[in-house]
Amino acid sequence: MKPGTTSFFLKIYHHLLVLYPVEFFIEFGPEMEAVFSEALTEAQQKGAGPALILFLRELQDLPRSL
Repeated sequence: MKPGTTSFFLKIYHHLLVLYPVEFFIEFGPEMEAVFSEALTEAQQKGAGPALILFLRELQDLPRSL
């Protein structure tokens, strides 16, 4: 997977985190971004497919989390 794709996923993820209540985002946002970044890095080592699946899984879970 290209480095630009990684930063794209991370930017989208950050913007999605902003949908959470402000207090939650301030307290947990940085940690959530760090965990997602680490998981994305690990998934990319297995290929583009696992990285995409990780990202889509996060999108799927977002409505329930909000």
